[in-house]
Amino acid sequence: MGKAFTLIELLVVVAIIGILAAVGVTTFGGFQEKAKVAAVKSNHKSITKLIGAKATMCSIGGDVDYLNISGSKKTFTCPTTIENFVGYMNQNVYGMNLLSPYGTPNPSWCRLNVTNCSPPGYMSACPSNPDQLGYLSVFKSGNNKIKICSNLEYKNGSTVYLEDEIFFE
Repeated sequence: MGKAFTLIELLVVVAIIGILAAVGVTTFGGFQEKAKVAAVKSNHKSITKLIGAKATMCSIGGDVDYLNISGSKKTFTCPTTIENFVGYMNQNVYGMNLLSPYGTPNPSWCRLNVTNCSPPGYMSACPSNPDQLGYLSVFKSGNNKIKICSNLEYKNGSTVYLEDEIFFE
């Protein structure tokens, strides 16, 4: 008689593979979630540094480069108003063509910092919709303050934000 596996042996092997697959899928899901949170933190930090550097450049006067909504390099001259500066920075973020690491749940939210893409409508407060995970807003929060706010994650029934303020003089 030839050597073959019994039905019991095959069922045990299938059960073991099933258990390993279930553990792997659960672990992989946790890694994906952590990667998305890390990507949002990285985007927030990079954009905050970029806007802070451009605000500093503007405070000493002269020309400041930015990207327009088409992604083309443009220049504006300082001094300028905080409202104009925020507008340029929103165009810059839009022009960088960044998307939320969580995906785009709404077709009009085509970039990281807009609620309407054509024409771009920029957020004037923190992105509070639970579906706007990974989205970022740049807005005036005081006479000489600009707030950068990212929707980091939805945890325990509420939105967790990353928030930074930049002084604009």
